[in-house]
Order: sequence, then structure tokens, then C-alpha cells
Amino acid sequence: MGNKIKNPVPLTFNCLSLCPPPLKKPCCTFILEHQTQLVPPAKKGSTTVKRELFAEIEKVCKCVVTICGMVRKTITYTAIIDNVEVPNHTIIDEIPFQCIVSDIEAKEGDQFSIIKKEIVCEVFAKEQNFGQDDQGNATLAFKFSEKDIIKICIEKKEPPCQ
Repeated sequence: MGNKIKNPVPLTFNCLSLCPPPLKKPCCTFILEHQTQLVPPAKKGSTTVKRELFAEIEKVCKCVVTICGMVRKTITYTAIIDNVEVPNHTIIDEIPFQCIVSDIEAKEGDQFSIIKKEIVCEVFAKEQNFGQDDQGNATLAFKFSEKDIIKICIEKKEPPCQ
């Protein structure tokens, strides 16, 4: 005689829609190196720089997001014009860049946003190409060279998890 086993508690199964766990945010990190001609020339040691970083998503393709932008550098220094010191002379230089975030889940038409953009490190910023003024009284810098490390991170715009 066979005993039939009955489950006194009915089993139910629900399919749950779970959002995947958040992954490390996709980023591009790159070196931006640039030289600015100081015209008029700068008195040696007087140069300061303020940087502003601008970036936007240019295109989303299969597995790749392209980003374009620029670093605006406001260079302030004591200029030497006709052997006269002119304090707080300013040059604005805009340096364009492009970078690619690759190996990500993306297809054309997907929406992404920039969630982080920063100048991670100033590798160097220095005056170069030195010479003397006409009277030999001041050392002048004719070029300013810089190298920065820039990082831009993006995030896919997803509908809320339901």
C-alpha cells in the first residue's frame, strides 16, 4: 500500500524583477598636455593658472560612448611690455579633448549622463623658453607648459527598478 504524501503548505513561485547590482562606473582617464605661448612674455615666476573642465557626451555607439570637451585655462602673469611691468595680464586658452569609454553595455540611442568630471592630477605646470628683456634686467618666460590627468565617468540613464 502506498502512502501518498501531501504537502500541507501550498507552494507558490513568483518571478521577481531584480535590478542588477551596481557595477563600477565606466570612466575614461587620459593625459592632456599643452603649451601656451606667453605673448607678451611673462616675468619669470609670476604665472598662475585657473582651470575649468567642460565635457559632454558626443555619441553613443555599440559598446562605446564618445566624450568631447575642453579645459579652459586662465593664465595670469606679470607681462613685460616695452620694458614696463604690467601686472595681472591674462590669457585664456581653451584646450579641446576627446575620450572613449569602451567595453560597456551600450547601443545607439541609449541615454548616458556624465556623473563625474575632474582634473585628477597636475603632473606639471611650468614656465619655459627663457630670455632677457631688452635692458637685461628681467628674465622672461615665453611659453607655459602643462600636463594634467583628467577623469570623466558616465552612467546609463535607466528607468527605475520595478
